[in-house]
Amino acid sequence: MPTKRKPTRLPQDPDEARRVTEAVRMRSRGASFDEIAKALNWNSRQVAFEAIQRRVRSTIDEGALAVDELRAVEMEHLDQLRKAALDVLDKRHLATGTGGEGTGTIFLTDPTTGEYLQDDAPTLAAIDRLLKITERISKLAGLDSPVKVEGSGTLKVEVVGWNPEAMT
Repeated sequence: MPTKRKPTRLPQDPDEARRVTEAVRMRSRGASFDEIAKALNWNSRQVAFEAIQRRVRSTIDEGALAVDELRAVEMEHLDQLRKAALDVLDKRHLATGTGGEGTGTIFLTDPTTGEYLQDDAPTLAAIDRLLKITERISKLAGLDSPVKVEGSGTLKVEVVGWNPEAMT
């Protein structure tokens, strides 16, 4: 039997309640927890995160916010992250190194052709991030189907308390 969750405590102070409402609104528009904390004069991103989580839990407890709405907000956020990763893929990344004494960072060139060398690390990192974002989107959207496991072997079933001869 599932256990009942303890009701979430909401802020009693009307000013604090307004700040939490604004935090939820900002988050739904894509603001980071750091931006929310700064805008609402909270001490840290953790305070902003916890305030939003309390509000979301209380809203769900009250049945006022549908799961589909929460999913849509998260999907929008994941789409923004996906676009940022795609922007990294679209850019040209040049390899850098350190020059001689006092010259600082330099762009590396091919000694034969003199052309700038490409740095594949940012591109590969963006691909990796896109895969993770795509996996999260698939899970959130329910696109991942259950894995079917097949096997072979013998299964013995013993039915206790049933006499097949008594059936005739």
